Amino acid sequence: MKKCSLLSVICALAVLCVFVALADNAGYGKLRALGYIDSAGKEVVPPIYDYARPFSEGLAAVQSGGKWGVIDSAGKEVVPPRYDRVRDFSEGLAAVQSGNKYGFIDRSGKLAAVESGGKWGVINQTGKEVVPPRYDRVHDFSEGLAAVQSGDKYGFIDRSGKEVVPPSYDGAGNFSEGLVEVNSNGKWGFIDHSGKKVVPFIYDYAMDFSEGLALVKSNDPGPGGHTHRADGTGKWGFIDPSGEEVVPLIYDYAVSFSEGLAWVYLDGKWGFIDHSGKEVVPPRYDRAMNFSEGLAWVKLDGKWGFVDQTGKEVLPPSYDNAWPFSRGFASVKSGDKYGFVDRSGKKVVPPIYDDAVEAVTHIRSNMP
Repeated sequence: MKKCSLLSVICALAVLCVFVALADNAGYGKLRALGYIDSAGKEVVPPIYDYARPFSEGLAAVQSGGKWGVIDSAGKEVVPPRYDRVRDFSEGLAAVQSGNKYGFIDRSGKLAAVESGGKWGVINQTGKEVVPPRYDRVHDFSEGLAAVQSGDKYGFIDRSGKEVVPPSYDGAGNFSEGLVEVNSNGKWGFIDHSGKKVVPFIYDYAMDFSEGLALVKSNDPGPGGHTHRADGTGKWGFIDPSGEEVVPLIYDYAVSFSEGLAWVYLDGKWGFIDHSGKEVVPPRYDRAMNFSEGLAWVKLDGKWGFVDQTGKEVLPPSYDNAWPFSRGFASVKSGDKYGFVDRSGKKVVPPIYDDAVEAVTHIRSNMP
C-alpha cells in the first residue's frame, strides 16, 4: 500500500496548503511525487512535482525534471520550472540560479536582480539596469533594503539601487524592526536604515531584533563570533533598540523571542524567560522548543510534553516524541505509534496508529 510521507502529514491541520507525498512501497523511502492539500484534506495541487517547499507570500517553489519554478496557492505555475535553484520569496522577490548565474524574480517571474561575469546588479521589471552588475553578491530585501557584498565588505542598497550604506562592514544580517546587526573588526553592533550606528560594536555575536529585543553574545573565542551552539563559550543575553541590556548576559545559550517568551540554556538545562528577563519557566528541562499557539514542547528524562506561557505543564512529559501545535492539534508518538492531542492535553486521537497519516485520517473523518 502506498503511504504518505510522515513529514508531509505532521502539519496536515496546520496550514492552508500542506505537502501530500506519494512514496515507494517500502514506506518512507524515496519520494515519487509531491503536491499540496488544504486543511480539509482537499487536493489543491496534485502530487506531480519531484520536490516542493512550503508557501511563502502566497507562492511556493516546486521542482520538476530537475528544474525549479513557482506556483500560486491555486496550483497555477506562475513561473514554469526553468531555474536550477529558487529561494523563498521575501518582500516580493525570490533569488534564482540558472547555470552559474544568479538573480532575482518578482511574483510575475520577471528578473529583478542579475549576475554577469561574477558580479551582481539590479534591473527593474522592464529590464533596465537600476544598478549595473558590480557587486559580488546581492542578498534578499528586508524592510526595503538589501545587503550587498563587494569583495569581503558588506553594505546596503535600496530598491532604486542607491547605496544607502557603502560596503564597509565585515558581516551583515537582515533588517528587522528598523535595525540590522553588522560586524566591524570582529565585533557586532546595530545600525538603522540611514546607516547610523545605534548599538556600539562590542558583541561577539548578534541576531535580528524580535519582539523588541535582540539576542547578543559576549566573550566568544570563535572566529567572528559565528557560533550558534550551546558550547559553553561566552554568555548570551538580550538588548533593546537603545542598546540597553534588558536581560543580562548570563546564559550559556538562548533563542530569539517568540510569542512573548524566549528559551534559555543554563548549566545543561532549558527554561523560558519573558521580556523583562523573568524566568517564567526556570531552566530544568533537557530540551525545549519555541512556543506555538501558546504552548511549547519540552523534554525531560527522555519524554516529551507541553508547557503553557505560565510554565504550567499542560501535558506532562510522557511521550517518546512530539511536534508543535498548529490549528489546535499536536502530533505525538508513544513507542512506535502515532496520535494527536489538543491544547488541553486531551488525546483527540490515541497513539494507536502505525503512521501519522492514519491519525490524520481519523481526525478528518470525525470533523463536522
